[in-house]
Amino acid sequence: MVVYVEYVFLDNFIIDLMLIVLTRKSLKLQVKYSLVCLSAVIGGLVAVVTPVLNLPVAISFPLKMPMGLLIVVASGKFKNVKEFIKCFYLFLFFTFLFGGVVTAVFWGLNLSFDPISYANGAKIPLFIILSLVFVTYLFACKIVKEFYKRKTLSSFSINCIVKMGGKSFSFLGFLDSGNSLYYKETDSPIILCANKIGKKLKSEGVLQMPKDVVTISTVSGKSVIPIYKIDKFLIYNGDKTNILYNVMLGVIDGGFSSGEEYDLLLGPLVLEV
Repeated sequence: MVVYVEYVFLDNFIIDLMLIVLTRKSLKLQVKYSLVCLSAVIGGLVAVVTPVLNLPVAISFPLKMPMGLLIVVASGKFKNVKEFIKCFYLFLFFTFLFGGVVTAVFWGLNLSFDPISYANGAKIPLFIILSLVFVTYLFACKIVKEFYKRKTLSSFSINCIVKMGGKSFSFLGFLDSGNSLYYKETDSPIILCANKIGKKLKSEGVLQMPKDVVTISTVSGKSVIPIYKIDKFLIYNGDKTNILYNVMLGVIDGGFSSGEEYDLLLGPLVLEV
């Protein structure tokens, strides 16, 4: 396989530039393009020199670690050592993730590809490699966001049981500090359920005439919702069960903006009852 030095340098320069920019943006660090270009030049030079030295893999591969450190150091400023370490490890993660995906795709298509120099005997255009890297980046970001979203939801999710009309219903509640609704007549906190939950309770025959209606403010404006008296409201906290009697249930139109992860929207007032 013939390797052209200028192509190796240019390919690695562009790929390293993309990697370091994505890394710094992912950590919300300042991106100064003169510095990230400098770090990309270092990455390109390393890619050119490594094959020329003809070092065995047992030596050339470990050398990538200090070279990676140098690339990250040159990429810009850091507030502290911890921030630098995060940036370095994320850069390594992106490097191995993207390099692995490109290698797997090329080898799967039986195309010649050198994961060290990013040279390919089939002369595949660079934008194909960059497209694979970018798609992988978007996919990785989606997974990370979903992980943190679920982690956040699980931290504020509470198993609940609503007892009405002699029947019990198990729901997943979400503790929302912004829900400070309460019914003034009885000083009762109001928990909210989506319209689909309200329909389910109505089909079970437990939601008859509403106790009253209240006005709530949402992002789309003010709306009037019916509220119903709950016979018992049980909240589970590990092995402990809190039984509340003075709680109202409000049924809103539509669903919750965050999706279908939970059934009830609780407020801090519920925990104070």
